[in-house]
Amino acid sequence: HYSSDRMHLVIYSHLPLEKIEAEVVDYFSSVPERPTPTISYCNPIFPTDLHKKVVVIPPLQETHMLELAWELPESFSEEQYSHADELVGFILGHEGENSLYSQLKKNHLIEGLGAGKESFGKEKLFFTITCKLTKKGVEHYEEVVQACLAAIDHYTKAGVPSYLFDEVSKMKKMRYAYQSREDLFSNLMEFASALTIEPLETFPELTLTPTKYLPEKMDLLFQHLKLDNCFLTLATDPA
Repeated sequence: HYSSDRMHLVIYSHLPLEKIEAEVVDYFSSVPERPTPTISYCNPIFPTDLHKKVVVIPPLQETHMLELAWELPESFSEEQYSHADELVGFILGHEGENSLYSQLKKNHLIEGLGAGKESFGKEKLFFTITCKLTKKGVEHYEEVVQACLAAIDHYTKAGVPSYLFDEVSKMKKMRYAYQSREDLFSNLMEFASALTIEPLETFPELTLTPTKYLPEKMDLLFQHLKLDNCFLTLATDPA
């Protein structure tokens, strides 16, 4: 699958642009274009017979984690403008008053909570809610699951107001404008990965910030997050 028409190249250098272009041509123009088949992963990654069941995994470290995961339809990976998964993750994972986090924390069931998407290639997306459980939370993990599903049900009915979209969009733009220095290699890998999805003409705008308020996309995502197609993982010592 190493073919020039599938290649995305990211260069970081202090050299003048003309020098960089000449060296890129010199080093990479010999990469051939090969006839390669189009690969499509149609089968689900999670076995459907594990939906609604809890898989208990002994953790490598002394920690207790509960994860609710949903494999999303391919249409979510094709949509780039609304960042519906990030907005839904922000709503379910924020730590403000009356939030899912504050409710579970008040009841001493969790130490932390996060929500958002995970990507496995271009076509496979997952949405996850991950909870770091207390010992009480392990004993009452079903209560944590029910609280997560109740929060999803609430926003399925109530919808996502536009001001939250504006807030997240402004926050992400500010984070990009005032970003801290990070490991260069990690940044380049992130850019190269994003370029496989977003066209160069708009990069990195669509990758970084929501550009359109599309409540129907968030509604579709909330409607997909049901127990019937949820894969539950509990990382704790089964003893």
